[in-house]
Amino acid sequence: MKKNILNSLKQYFDPLFLFTSIFIITFGLLMLFSASTEIAHTNFNDPFYYIKKQIFFLIISFIFCISISHIRLSNIRKYSLILFIGSIIILLLLFIPELGKEVKGSRRWLKLYLFTIQPSELVKLTFLVWLCSFLSLQNEKIKKFEYYIIPFLYLLIPCTTILYFKDLGSIVIILFITLSLLWLANAKFFHILSTSFFGIFLIYVLIVFEPYRMKRMMTFLDPFADELDGGYQLSNSLTAIGDGGIFGKGLGGSSFKQFYLPEAHTDFIFAIIAEELGLFGSILMIFLFSILIYKCFNLGSKALKLNLKFQGYLSYGIGLYFGFQSLLHMYVNVGMSPTKGLTLPFFSAGGSSYIVSFISIYFVFKIYREVYLATINTKF
Repeated sequence: MKKNILNSLKQYFDPLFLFTSIFIITFGLLMLFSASTEIAHTNFNDPFYYIKKQIFFLIISFIFCISISHIRLSNIRKYSLILFIGSIIILLLLFIPELGKEVKGSRRWLKLYLFTIQPSELVKLTFLVWLCSFLSLQNEKIKKFEYYIIPFLYLLIPCTTILYFKDLGSIVIILFITLSLLWLANAKFFHILSTSFFGIFLIYVLIVFEPYRMKRMMTFLDPFADELDGGYQLSNSLTAIGDGGIFGKGLGGSSFKQFYLPEAHTDFIFAIIAEELGLFGSILMIFLFSILIYKCFNLGSKALKLNLKFQGYLSYGIGLYFGFQSLLHMYVNVGMSPTKGLTLPFFSAGGSSYIVSFISIYFVFKIYREVYLATINTKF
């Protein structure tokens, strides 16, 4: 009986992917609440401020996904360029002083009536959808340089704008996903290698000739040399992780979230996870993300074998997004990468990142259903 129920449910979703997604979302809410109570109480006189906002974004994301559930992925692919252009227009609104919100010298947020959004997060998702559409249609021509270069030309305006507003981390993620999907689509290795070297050189130039980035690089190399200024966050992050030990101080037991780590609820939430839950909790979180990413890659492989190219590339792209975004966040927290201001999907406070992550999960469920139906049809 139970086996029959499970088999019938498998028509609509992968049980392990569903369980892992729910676990990550729940785990993320729990850790955000723990990491944000002190700063929420100080700034808003409400220790539940950030967790209430995150639950609000969860509900909004769920309602949005339900409202578009009747739309097939083929239709989303059809209008992917319009969606991408729309996100660029929203990004360009940051140039309007009355709309752009500046925090710590970086204008990345757009002020709306009730809340703010981070347009670069929308660009990540809409560009990914467009890129997968492009690769599915031009797969046979991607070896030619004139087709290979097209995605990078489309990125000129959004990446230049994002860079202008001092968000190099988002550009690194977008370019990494782009190069990975081009490699998956059998683009020439020479083209990918050349682009990678050019990208590394460009990042080097941007760091060397921009004083604040150079300062971050020096801090990255030795955070404890300037631990009261430039190295303040990173040195405290490393100390918090070290204090966590194997099993941590217990949920809610962090001392570093009490203003030693000003971004404990966003950019440095992994450090709080490690401090409160120790190595055990950190490995659990990494394990959950690993399952999520593996399932995305596995589904992408199945889709490509069934010639569902758009679905396959999109599933791979979503896996790459979760993988690289979470990995880079952790790298920053443990001092393996300069500070970039990147969120940890489903854990860090932030509506734009949360909604984009939730929609990405929803897309994977849609892809699973279409792959399942295609598999059934091929058997008959």
